[in-house]
Amino acid sequence: MPSTPPRAACCLMLATLIASAGWSQAADLQAVLPANPDQLEPAVAELINSAAQRVEAEPMQAEAHGRRGMAYEANSLWPDAESSYERAVELDGQDYRWRYRLAVASRQNGHLERSLELLQQLATEQPDLAPVHQRLALALLEQGDLAGARIQFERLMELEPRFPQGYTGLANVHLLEGDAEGAVSLLESALKLRPEDRQSHYLLGLSYRALGRQEEAKRELARGLNATPAYLPVALDFEIERLGVNLTARLDRASTYLGLGRAEEAVSELEITLEDHPDNLQVMNNLSIAYLRLDRADEVARAPEVSKTHLARAGVLGAMGRFEEARVSLGLVIDLEPDNLRAHLMLGRVLELVSQPEAAAIRYATALELAPDDLGAWLGLARNRLELGEVSAARQALTRARELAPEHPQVIELGRRMASEGDR
Repeated sequence: MPSTPPRAACCLMLATLIASAGWSQAADLQAVLPANPDQLEPAVAELINSAAQRVEAEPMQAEAHGRRGMAYEANSLWPDAESSYERAVELDGQDYRWRYRLAVASRQNGHLERSLELLQQLATEQPDLAPVHQRLALALLEQGDLAGARIQFERLMELEPRFPQGYTGLANVHLLEGDAEGAVSLLESALKLRPEDRQSHYLLGLSYRALGRQEEAKRELARGLNATPAYLPVALDFEIERLGVNLTARLDRASTYLGLGRAEEAVSELEITLEDHPDNLQVMNNLSIAYLRLDRADEVARAPEVSKTHLARAGVLGAMGRFEEARVSLGLVIDLEPDNLRAHLMLGRVLELVSQPEAAAIRYATALELAPDDLGAWLGLARNRLELGEVSAARQALTRARELAPEHPQVIELGRRMASEGDR
């Protein structure tokens, strides 16, 4: 699901709804106000206003309240989403869509019992709706009900044999029951269906570790890093995804596209996001990654007046080992902002990595002119002097770094390295 996010206009609109003639027909109906309306992004506030107008026009229609809940959910305003879905269910308890969404929102807000009860009802009433069985299985698994979870995951495999979620879920049950071999078999089947599935790789790593296959475990755990369950979608999920207009939702959507290998769509999403958030370094950085995935690195620098763009590009290039290109980008940053401390420090490190210690020394010296008490600059200078064979100068720099942060891991590590070097 997409994730979080105008002001006075939003508050005025919703306050007007409370006093409107439509609301007077039912005194118990309350407009759902966001917790901090003044902090909403303009795009989110506009979306909520639109949803509120529909509630004003149709105060007794479950669809209106449900659609407002979708706008809140899409932008991770979960308490407001739950309240809206709750009202939709009160108005139309037969529409399974709003009970399903209420179960999702209730879980997000920590109301686990209500969420579980709703999912159990839905699984009985909608026995062929695979996403319900998946969420119910995961909820039972969280509560330690392995037998109940097993039944639901097996049903999920019957309904959706082409997707890995049933296999990974049942493998997790096997693993928790101590049957690592059984888990491995299921996870191998899951990876045949979707080789890039992180959850499968992560659980396979845990299974290998339980079997004492440590090297294979390390490999699979690394491939499954940051794995989270991929929920099977229901019809409204796609509409909710499109309603995600806050920064977090857009970044999540772009990240999903990148994870699926759809870099073109990620670029499109991030370019639009950058228009609304032109100074956001995270957006720039993600856009840099997307361009690099498409081998379009030159386009990252399409806004040369924004030095942050080049800084983000340099960070990505450096992480990829493309040090010469990173050096060029950092040079552009320094041309634009001669006093950019971070750029000088990054360039110093890049120059070290391409075996240019004399040039790196200049950057660290400049950094110390800009910030005489910067730990990173003193560490860089100490490392640089040691590389140049100037052990005495290196120790002096390290002494200053110790004064600034005696327990810092890099200070300690560099001290150990220097102790083993001896005087030259």
